Amino acid sequence: MTAALPGTAVIIRPRHPLHGRELRVLGRMRRHGVRELLVEIPDGSKRLIPASWTDLDQAAGAEEGDAPGPAGASGDDAAGPAHRQGGGRGRRGIGGRR
Repeated sequence: MTAALPGTAVIIRPRHPLHGRELRVLGRMRRHGVRELLVEIPDGSKRLIPASWTDLDQAAGAEEGDAPGPAGASGDDAAGPAHRQGGGRGRRGIGGRR
């Protein structure tokens, strides 16, 4: 069974345009090892924001049983930046010029 979503979250990130504002939480997800919240901002549009930018970050970790692990411990980090940038061989590996 999944935990119920909190109804609202307050932006606590300093200098954020919505700092101190309470936003309605519509959903949550984890992308690339980072918890994100789907929130409705005052103009009615929806945005994904890191949970760490809100007052719910600590509560979310406790609910989900997430303890911060050592760097590179999650499966998403295994590929690292080299994978996202094309790896060591890049596009030259097959049929490319050198």
